[in-house]
Amino acid sequence: MKSLNFTIKENSIGWLEWDQPHSSANLLSLSFIEELSSVLRQIQSTQIKTLVLISKKPNMFCAGADIKEIQKIQTKKEIQDILNKTQELFCLFEQLEFSKIAVIQGPCLGGGLEWVLCFDYLMLSDSPKTQLGLPEIQLGLIPGFGGCLRLPRRIGLKRSLNMILSGKSINSRQALKMALVDEQVPSLVLEKRAMELARDMTKKKYPRKNYKDRKPYSFFIEKTLKLALCFLAKKQLLQKTKGFYPAPLKALQVIQKTYGSLVSQKNLGIEQEAFCDIFQTLKSKNLVRIFTMMEKAKKIKTEFSTPQKSIEWIGVLGAGVMGRSIAYLFADKGFKVRLIDNNEQSLCSSLKWAGNLWEQQRQKQKINFYDLKRKTNNFSVSTNFWGFSTLDLVIEALPENKNLKQELIKDISKKLNPQCLLASNTSSLSISDLSQSSFYPKNFFGLHFFNPAHKMPLLEIILTDEQKNLLHPIKALSKKLGKVPLLVKDSPGFIVNRLLVTYLTEAFLLFEEGCEIETIDYCYRDQFGLPLGPFQLMDKIGLDICIEFISQLEKAGLHFKSPQWTKKIPQILGQGEKSGTGFYIHNKKTLSLNEKTEDLKRIQTQSSIPDEKIIQRGIYRMINEGKKLIRDQMASSEEDVDLALILGIGFPPFLGGPMNYAKSIGLPKVKTQLKELSSQYGKRFQPHF
Repeated sequence: MKSLNFTIKENSIGWLEWDQPHSSANLLSLSFIEELSSVLRQIQSTQIKTLVLISKKPNMFCAGADIKEIQKIQTKKEIQDILNKTQELFCLFEQLEFSKIAVIQGPCLGGGLEWVLCFDYLMLSDSPKTQLGLPEIQLGLIPGFGGCLRLPRRIGLKRSLNMILSGKSINSRQALKMALVDEQVPSLVLEKRAMELARDMTKKKYPRKNYKDRKPYSFFIEKTLKLALCFLAKKQLLQKTKGFYPAPLKALQVIQKTYGSLVSQKNLGIEQEAFCDIFQTLKSKNLVRIFTMMEKAKKIKTEFSTPQKSIEWIGVLGAGVMGRSIAYLFADKGFKVRLIDNNEQSLCSSLKWAGNLWEQQRQKQKINFYDLKRKTNNFSVSTNFWGFSTLDLVIEALPENKNLKQELIKDISKKLNPQCLLASNTSSLSISDLSQSSFYPKNFFGLHFFNPAHKMPLLEIILTDEQKNLLHPIKALSKKLGKVPLLVKDSPGFIVNRLLVTYLTEAFLLFEEGCEIETIDYCYRDQFGLPLGPFQLMDKIGLDICIEFISQLEKAGLHFKSPQWTKKIPQILGQGEKSGTGFYIHNKKTLSLNEKTEDLKRIQTQSSIPDEKIIQRGIYRMINEGKKLIRDQMASSEEDVDLALILGIGFPPFLGGPMNYAKSIGLPKVKTQLKELSSQYGKRFQPHF
């Protein structure tokens, strides 16, 4: 079956419909490029005066290139041939003498956006699902079909740098404001408006192009200041990526060389050469692998074809940092949420906090005033359980106190209807143990969100063997929330916290042996590539939460041990970022070390441990624990461990996760180094593989 259907309407209007068969998304694949070449010859042989491109898939224009095909490409020549053919094809579309209209509804990403940039007039749906972007950077690649040339030419240097170097998408309002598109149309009349416009263009009645918010002289100024703007962009990139990711720097080089010039064969060659340079790098392959793992996790198959009742009404117990974040997430995604707490001040501050976040979205034009009101109306608070009998899902987000959680679960489960699901957001306690307190244990399971819940992409799902029928509705729920779900076994700390605790306790031991907090954070952050060092991360999570789940995992009988003095850390330093003080003093402008850290117990105050050894001790302990999880069948695969650590704590994506990193070093070498560490620092480094 064909993806493209070309027809002629009213004798002079070409109508090109895109609908890839047997797929929920339109993708740029090798077969599609061949088909597009054939369709182009057909178009060139007609006498049409206007061409309209439209997708027949509801709320889907193009999801980009076919990643499965990208992974199969082995040689530089193969990718050069594909780039050459596609670039040439897009140039031929651009050079067609008649008017060309692209009608976009839903995601228009990667190669799809690069293609429509060859059209004269871009019409956009106002659907909230409409997104435009060039996300290749997130796969360790750069736009390769002319995007580095055509996007700057259309919206200017500064704006295109922001889009290309971040890989982030923009919504329809933002696209209209920056003049990336020419017209925004309500979804219901999109096709009708496209036909009206096509009729006008055949009569040479051309609509005014969108130059909103674009100064007539802005392109001239940007061309003059090109070197300065690119220098600043490079400086910001290096601050953000620490130089670990080559793709953004390559894209910047291409844009710097080609901005202000024509889309010529020479300039396209510059983009092509840069693409080929990074295509076969290990970092790019790791990032592509992560993308495929995420897609695979989202498509877990279940034995049940019929889902349970859809989940719409949510209750969240506990208005702490995690509880309010979970409630905000659900309300933001369109669910009706009731946040419960016996502290009225906490409830009021939660409402204010959520309202401020939505107001920030409105100011950034991500939502409008009516969206803001709708989301605000989704979020309600209460100090009692009135109305809980009508809820579909209740999530408890209380502190990590087993007795407190059990008491609440026992009390609240009696107030719920038999079909309502009850989940615990515990990060360390046994779901099986907690379920014994529930009046409906078959409906009780674990949903482990990560702080902050509205930003972190991972969601650990903990089900028993008898609860497989719950997987389908929970998967549907995670999709609506925009999360990557990972089904994990009910074991102490699950996957993320089980490995995280080994890393954090090793940081405590390094500090105890004389390493400075700032040095330890620097090694893991700036030398290894983690977004935060261990002490920064603990401040972010909350020192009270960290010390509690470390204590809970110790009680569960795991083989690691943290120093006794760590239990007093919250009382000495504070609770971390949420209280303003922890290992660091947190304010809006600076981050400085808390002087009270000098009160913490240390065996020695100076250390000669080299940076490389500091990194090895934390990372190798995580690798070793990951191997133990797999050996004991507490984790399904190495892929699950890699994905969990990348999405859960920000393990450097370019390394592909701890298990993949160990493979790249060589497992025999890792095992030998673990034995050396074991002989020097104790049996906690004894290899588990």
